Amino acid sequence: MMSKRYVSNKSYGAVLVTLVLLLSLAASLAQAAVQVSATISAPEFPLDRGVMFTITVSGARSFDVQMPEVDGLVFSKRGESSSMELINGRYSASFSTMYIVEALREGEFTIPAIPVQTSGETVLTTPVTVKVTAPRAATASSTRQNMGTASSTTRLRSGDAASVAFMRVSPVREKSYSGEIVPVQIKVYFREGIKANLNSLPQLQGEGFVLQQLDREPAQSREIVNNTPYTVLTWDSALSGIKEGVHQVSFEIEATLLLRQQLRQPRHSFMDDSFFDSFFGSYQEKDVKVASPVFDMSVLSLPDQGKPENFSGAIGSFSLDVAARPLEIAVGDPITLVMTVSGEGNFDRVRAPQLTDSKGWKTYTPSSEFLKDGWSGSGKKVFEQALVVKDPTVEAVPAVEFSYFDPVAASYKTLSTEPIPLRI
Repeated sequence: MMSKRYVSNKSYGAVLVTLVLLLSLAASLAQAAVQVSATISAPEFPLDRGVMFTITVSGARSFDVQMPEVDGLVFSKRGESSSMELINGRYSASFSTMYIVEALREGEFTIPAIPVQTSGETVLTTPVTVKVTAPRAATASSTRQNMGTASSTTRLRSGDAASVAFMRVSPVREKSYSGEIVPVQIKVYFREGIKANLNSLPQLQGEGFVLQQLDREPAQSREIVNNTPYTVLTWDSALSGIKEGVHQVSFEIEATLLLRQQLRQPRHSFMDDSFFDSFFGSYQEKDVKVASPVFDMSVLSLPDQGKPENFSGAIGSFSLDVAARPLEIAVGDPITLVMTVSGEGNFDRVRAPQLTDSKGWKTYTPSSEFLKDGWSGSGKKVFEQALVVKDPTVEAVPAVEFSYFDPVAASYKTLSTEPIPLRI
C-alpha cells in the first residue's frame, strides 16, 4: 500500500527534482514512436456469431481510425478504453477502440491495413485474415445424447403450441435508411410453471440487417396472455440495415424445457394433439428453438441530392453545443475546443464537427468519448480538439458545423454555431 507524502514549504529542492522528473517523463512520451496494432479475438468464427476486433494505439494522445469497407463483413463500434503505466521510470499510455465483426456469408476475408491518423503522422496496422464457417449447430441435444439421454429439437414458432413458449418482436418501424439504427424489443414467453434454460441469446435470422449486441441478462416480468400466465424475458436492442432492399427478418432462441408428463386420461381441447403427447409424460427435457413470426423490413438508400460535403453517415436527430477554453491567450498558446453532439442515432458514424475556416489556426486530431443515455442509440458524443493560434489578427474561434440525415424529414440537416470571441 502506498503511503501519502506531504511536502513542506521548505522542500523546494525536492519539488524541483519532482518537476524535472515529470517534465522528463512528458518529454519521453512526446518523443515515443507511435505504435498501432490490430487484433481479433478469434481467427475463425461461425456465420451466426461475431468476434471482437481491437485497434490499439500507443505513443499518441489522440487519434482517428478510418475503418475500411470489407465486402461481406460488418463492423459495429463497441467502445473505447485507455491504459497508462509507469514501469522502471518509463511512462506509457495506450488507447484501444473495439468493434464487433459480423459476416454476411461464409468464406475467408482479409481486413486490410487500417490507417490510424494521429496529430503528427498516419500509421498503418497490419492486415488481419479471418475465416467464416457455417452457422454453429445446436449442441445441447447432442451432448445429452452422448450421455445416454434421448432428446430431439423442436421448433416452436408463434402460433404453434403457443401455450408452451413463443416469441414476439416489435421493431419501431419497418422502413429505415442504410446505416440507421432502429430500436427493437424482443420478448420471449414461457408458460408459467415450466422451467426453461436458455442455450443461446436471441439470434437474428435473415440478411440485410445487423443486430446490436444483446445484454446477457434480460429483464424478467410476468404477463397474462389469453388468460394464461407467462414468464417473459425482454431484450431492448437495435437493428441496423446494411443492404438495400426488402428483407425477411425473424428471430429465434435455443432453450431446454423441463416438462411434466400428464397422466393418461381422456383428452379434450388443445391437449388432444400428438404434438403435446410428445411434450407431456413424467418429467422430460425438451430442446426447442422458439422463433418469432417472419416480417418484412425495408432498407432505403440515402439520397444524393443535398448531401453535404462534411456528411459522415450520421443518421438520426442531433443537437450541437460548442465551448472553448481559455478565451484570453497569446499567439502560440493552445485552446481546447469541446464539441458535444447529443441526441438519438447511429453514434458510431458521428465524426467530429468541423471548423468552417481554419485559416490562421493549427489544428490537431480530436479525441472522442461516447456517453450512453438509455439504449445504445441515445446519448452524447464529446469531442475535444486542440487549436493553436498562428495569426495575431484572429479575433474568434471560427464557427463549427455538423451535418446529419434526418430520417423523419427525409433530408440532410447542418447544425452550425456562432464564432467564439477571443482576446489575443
